[in-house]
Amino acid sequence: FISSRTNSPANEPKSFKTPILPPVVTTTDVTAISSTSATFNGNLTNNGGDTETIIGFIFSTSSSLTNGALTGTEIDDPTTTENGAFYKIREGLGKYVKYYVQAYAKNDGGKNKAYGGVKDFMTLSETPVVTITVTGYGMTTASFQGEITNIGTEADAAEYGFIYSTSNTQTAGVLSANPTRRK
Repeated sequence: FISSRTNSPANEPKSFKTPILPPVVTTTDVTAISSTSATFNGNLTNNGGDTETIIGFIFSTSSSLTNGALTGTEIDDPTTTENGAFYKIREGLGKYVKYYVQAYAKNDGGKNKAYGGVKDFMTLSETPVVTITVTGYGMTTASFQGEITNIGTEADAAEYGFIYSTSNTQTAGVLSANPTRRK
């Protein structure tokens, strides 16, 4: 409060309320990514002077922004931890889909809104995604190069290699006509 040096009625001590400022929030890396779920993470570094700050996340399959916010689904009621960190486990995501997520904070009855940066992630597929390229071939030889770009839900590939044949007939995605396996 502010006071003056004299005690006359016109100069009585006056009080005022400091304004509530916009909150400050950051989006941190998405963790625990599986084929259908992920953990969104954020950090409220300043509540702007309002103890009633609402925090949450917006997520979408589009990176489109409107007024600094992702255009997507808003989810709130995250679990808070110490030092302003908060997270939300989101289940029911699509398999092998790229998502975008952004932390948000609102205070002063929703008048002040703040958004963290946008983070992207891709859910896993249940089966590995493999890219194979023939890098050279001759009358009796061929060279192959493969890359596993998504391991699926397993921690490591249980088996890997090439299946090849003299026929281009496929059955259930596997070359037939006596394929040979090489590691």
